[in-house]
Amino acid sequence: MPVNIAVRVFDTVVSVDLDDSLPVPVRDAITAQWAHLRVTDAAPDLRMLLTLPGTETTVEEGLQVVVSQPDSAADQLATRLTLAGLGHLAGTAFLFHAAGLALDDGRVLAFVGPSGRGKTTIASRLGTTLGYVSDETVAFRRDLSVIPYPKPLSIGSRPGSKQMHAPAALGLKPAPDELRLAALVLLDRDPTASASRVEAVPLDEALGELVPQMSSLAAMPDPLSNLANVIAETGGVRRLVYAGAENLVDLVPTILQTRLGAKPVTEPATLALPDALPRGAVGRAPFVDALAIDDKLAVLSGHRLHVLAGIGPILWNGADGVSIDEMRERVEATHGPNPNAAADSYVANAIDQLVAAGVLRIG
Repeated sequence: MPVNIAVRVFDTVVSVDLDDSLPVPVRDAITAQWAHLRVTDAAPDLRMLLTLPGTETTVEEGLQVVVSQPDSAADQLATRLTLAGLGHLAGTAFLFHAAGLALDDGRVLAFVGPSGRGKTTIASRLGTTLGYVSDETVAFRRDLSVIPYPKPLSIGSRPGSKQMHAPAALGLKPAPDELRLAALVLLDRDPTASASRVEAVPLDEALGELVPQMSSLAAMPDPLSNLANVIAETGGVRRLVYAGAENLVDLVPTILQTRLGAKPVTEPATLALPDALPRGAVGRAPFVDALAIDDKLAVLSGHRLHVLAGIGPILWNGADGVSIDEMRERVEATHGPNPNAAADSYVANAIDQLVAAGVLRIG
């Protein structure tokens, strides 16, 4: 008979059947790894079956996860559970590829970065002093309330399977019940750094690095303006440059004190797409949100962020079905005529580049 465990993944309860095709030691290990997230008093939102290839067991409602071999079962299950929880939160919470650690008062530091930046190492080192929130995914709502996900830690590197470890087995400290985001910290691991340091990151640069480390941002309402407001409310984005995770807990006060003044966004972008474009006319390509940042412009197209500088913001804002000649006139009205007579086509060339990037379109 399959072994059943129901676990809480963010705010989703997933009932998992561990098929008897899996070796007993594997089923026992998975049960122990997720014991701290077991749920016994709530109906599941999703059912999942973990099984090996070639078995006849099926799941009538839910997701069947067929693992390639027993040694990778725990790793693949953790991935599927995480994706299920993220899918349930899409559009209602900001979802970061990050490690989360909490102070005793519930303030959470989210250490953001792609694979290989040391998120799990930081979680395992700092988590013995700070409360462990997650080793790879931090979720929080617009009011900054953090949804904990203290999953088993994934230790190892790709390709291949990671080894899963229960937080208690690594001596990690549970986080407080009430959690609130206090800082977004970009991780920059530099083996040559002589000492760790914390830097404030300008908003345009911060968005360019944060957005690729987020899931389902486009599903959020006014995603860029709301994200910018989150950044303003938490004192701006910090960058942590470090060589190793030793003694990083001593930098927590510095992280919290390093603040970059940021203005809240009061008026989200409301520009509409032009209707069908006349032949040769320039229009904005479909976009999700846009945000002016001083003399630059951030445009979210699907899951990709474009930060426009120079004449880019004028071209994008003016692309309401006008000709390229009219666009040139608008640019020159702001920047003056191009002093280089041989560069009369610079506006057309810039438009071509933005068309190739999927930011503008030409009828």
